[in-house]
Amino acid sequence: MDKVASSGIRERIETEVLQPASDGEVSSTRSVEFVATVLKIDRKNREVTLRGPTQTQEFDVAPTLSLDSLKVGDAVRAEFIPPVAASVVRVGTVPQ
Repeated sequence: MDKVASSGIRERIETEVLQPASDGEVSSTRSVEFVATVLKIDRKNREVTLRGPTQTQEFDVAPTLSLDSLKVGDAVRAEFIPPVAASVVRVGTVPQ
């Protein structure tokens, strides 16, 4: 998350990378980069609430990022990599 100069316009860029693996399998990674406005900062729990182009959401802040110079109302560019969990089973079988 980096502070940016803002013209008041929020933006969102979604990226998905497909990585070929062995035996025809494919690995996929999705990330969302966006410009948002800081609405709330919880320094104790290292969480920020951001108002982005499509929604307002609370995010955990990585321990390597400093919150010292961040304040409510700042425009920030952030990247979010959503967690993915999937289970693939053959139709007609019972998952174990």
